[in-house]
Amino acid sequence: YGLVWVFGINDVGQCCFPIIEKKECSIPIPIQELKKFVISQIETGKKHAMVLTDTGIVLSWGNNQCGQVLYLFDTLMLSYIY
Repeated sequence: YGLVWVFGINDVGQCCFPIIEKKECSIPIPIQELKKFVISQIETGKKHAMVLTDTGIVLSWGNNQCGQVLYLFDTLMLSYIY
């Protein structure tokens, strides 16, 4: 097990925090919700991110303006959809 760390602008939840809590992560912060998973792969976009677990589960968060965080599919959302 390891931690996934995020930092940067969080204007649409791309750091996996609701924007009402944090608008920006100026220092790296671990995503606590991912601690229980073994992450095999991480992919990022301009305003969203996805991880693949060792059991094949895709977890995604951030901007969903064009459906890029798979909101229409069977995917666990870790943050709000904007």
